[in-house]
Amino acid sequence: MENVFGEINIVGAGSPRPPASPRPPNQTRQSNKMNLNEYGIIVKKCWDDINNHFNDVATDYFIIMPNHIHGIITVRARSPRPPDKIHLPNESNEIDIGGRGNRARTTLGNIIAYFKYASTKQINAMRNIGIQKIWHRNYYDRIIRNDRELNEIREYIINNPMHWETDNEYNISYGRGLPARQTKPAHH
Repeated sequence: MENVFGEINIVGAGSPRPPASPRPPNQTRQSNKMNLNEYGIIVKKCWDDINNHFNDVATDYFIIMPNHIHGIITVRARSPRPPDKIHLPNESNEIDIGGRGNRARTTLGNIIAYFKYASTKQINAMRNIGIQKIWHRNYYDRIIRNDRELNEIREYIINNPMHWETDNEYNISYGRGLPARQTKPAHH
């Protein structure tokens, strides 16, 4: 699996590959930084667009890694369905305002499907290769139950580039084999 969305500049002694730029004297291992390529920029724009596409959703912390992403999405309680017609006071008629009818509840599955579709469509258009799969079929989700868990997950997301060399996805990217019980990724 290739680094689809960019590269992490790994700094520090013993790195399997040199940093992309010279290291300032005070830079530490905690300086691993994700540098997005043109596909990573598309993924970021699609993530940012989630809030515009879904009224009852809020995105939170997010990081793009070379071949996967981490992010927090909140699906807020849906407001009551707007009426299809408004009854005007002192009038005997109604105005049809074109309500959406029985709008389906926004689910995490809908949000992820939209995100994957939008980013895949734009990346494939840039590649000029027709339809080619970018993402794995499924995704990992977890319900965040309290502020402590939320803060732990936010910290995990922020610090993820610092742990890239020990991530199973790093081993997949650099040909070190697949972790146990994992099938071959969809990326080509």
